Amino acid sequence: MKDHNIDFKPMIEGPNTLAKRINALKRKMLTDTTGKYADYVTNGVLTNRLLSNIHQVPYIPPFGQHRYDILTLDNVESDDTMIQNDYIDSWNKMLESEDEEIRNIANDLAYYAFVTSGDNSGFTKFFRYVPSSWRKSSGYADYMRLMNKHF
Repeated sequence: MKDHNIDFKPMIEGPNTLAKRINALKRKMLTDTTGKYADYVTNGVLTNRLLSNIHQVPYIPPFGQHRYDILTLDNVESDDTMIQNDYIDSWNKMLESEDEEIRNIANDLAYYAFVTSGDNSGFTKFFRYVPSSWRKSSGYADYMRLMNKHF
């Protein structure tokens, strides 16, 4: 994939993890009275499926080791096509947002999903919902084509 100078460690460890940034954004959206986030909140409820269903799962390792903020997504193993498409559409909406914070979080979340799961499935793995537009623009699609040529 293209080198985007993404440092993964701060996404899962420290004061400004991706999980903490997502939680802060959700709080901001839910308490906003200006209408800035009207596309994401209706009657005090998050309407973006991705944001409303992504949650922080604190990983607390044995004593003396680092604590990591892991993300999980509700219904991540669902075979329901409507749910899957809604996750993809919600993610795409965030990637195309006029709000830089929302775009940055959506982009970082795509990198996070790639690094933590690739195309595998599981409780904390949700890369399959990353929109194809991101896969193409990030270089992921080219990377996979290149890898397929070698196997």
